[in-house]
Amino acid sequence: MGAKENRKQILRLFTRDVPKDFLQQVMEVLPSAYGRANGNVKALWPALEPAEVRRLLPQQRHYIQNAAFREAATSVGLPSAVKATSPKGEHYPIVTAGEVLMGRIGVTAVSRLPRLAKHRQLLACLNSRFEPVNGDLFDPPALAAQEGMGAIVVTVSPSSSAASQELPLGIFMGVPFTNFKGWHYYAPLEEVIAAYHEEVVQEQPDLAWATLKKRLEG
Repeated sequence: MGAKENRKQILRLFTRDVPKDFLQQVMEVLPSAYGRANGNVKALWPALEPAEVRRLLPQQRHYIQNAAFREAATSVGLPSAVKATSPKGEHYPIVTAGEVLMGRIGVTAVSRLPRLAKHRQLLACLNSRFEPVNGDLFDPPALAAQEGMGAIVVTVSPSSSAASQELPLGIFMGVPFTNFKGWHYYAPLEEVIAAYHEEVVQEQPDLAWATLKKRLEG
C-alpha cells in the first residue's frame, strides 16, 4: 500500500471513529493549557535559576496538557485513562474512539519524533496494517491485528532559547511506523479536521484487534 492510499485510509479511520468535536476541543484546550504552564513557571522565575526553568517548564506543559487532553475526551463522551508506564515511574494518557487509540506527547521544533517508549510502541504496533511485510528475520515487523490504529497528538514547542514561550508552534496528529522511525501520517491537526468535510466511505469495524486494545486500556 502506497503513501497516498495510507493517507486515505488513515483519514477515513479518523472521520469514521473520532468525533470532530473532540479534535476541535483539542485544538482549543492544548494551547490554553500550554499557556497556563508557562504562566505557572513564570510566576516562579525570580526564585529559579535558568537551568531550573528549562527543566520545570516541560514538566508543567506535559502534565497540564495531558489533563486537558483527557478533559477534552470526557467533554464529548470518549473514554480516557491515565496508565502507568513499564517500568513504573511515569504516566501517560490514552483516549479511545472506536478503533482509534490516541496518546499525546510534546516535542521541540528541532525533533519531530518523540522518544521511543514501551507505551508508544504499543500504539505504534497497531499500524502494521499500513506496512508491507518485509520478511527480514533480523528486523521483523511488529505483530498487530488487522484493524485499529494508534495515533499520537504532538505538541511542537519552540526551542528553549526562543524569546516567546507562551504558545506552541503547532498541534499535529501523527500515525507512527511500527518501528517508530517515521510517520505514516503527520500533519497539522487542522488538516484532519478539514477531512470531515470530505466524502468518506463508511466501513464496519473489525473486532480482531480487541486483544491489543484491551492490553492498552486495561
